[in-house]
Amino acid sequence: MIHPEWAHKAGDGLILHPKMPPLRVVSVTRGRSIVAFAAPDEAARAEGRPWASATWAFLVEPLGPARCRVVSRFRSACSDDLATRLVQGPALLEPVGFAMDRRMLLGIRERVLRRGLKGTDG
Repeated sequence: MIHPEWAHKAGDGLILHPKMPPLRVVSVTRGRSIVAFAAPDEAARAEGRPWASATWAFLVEPLGPARCRVVSRFRSACSDDLATRLVQGPALLEPVGFAMDRRMLLGIRERVLRRGLKGTDG
């Protein structure tokens, strides 16, 4: 069951960490997808100062009447200075994102199995 009061809508913030600004939800297709975006600081970018941006998308792909696949895709970009690349670049974010996404998607699968719903692939 989806609680309507928990559902995100365009313009809401998606909080990833309490010490970071939230990603802004830019698109929601009920029961199908949600996309959140953190825009780069364009003034910092124009002035050559450090910047970062990120997009996180979730997509539900129907595979039949009682099956679906959930896809999570996180992408980020940042300025080329070493300090920003170490904190916001792929060397850190890709392994952390992989572990986080895997656990989140396995948690979704566990809850589906617990409820006795069909549609899980190994």
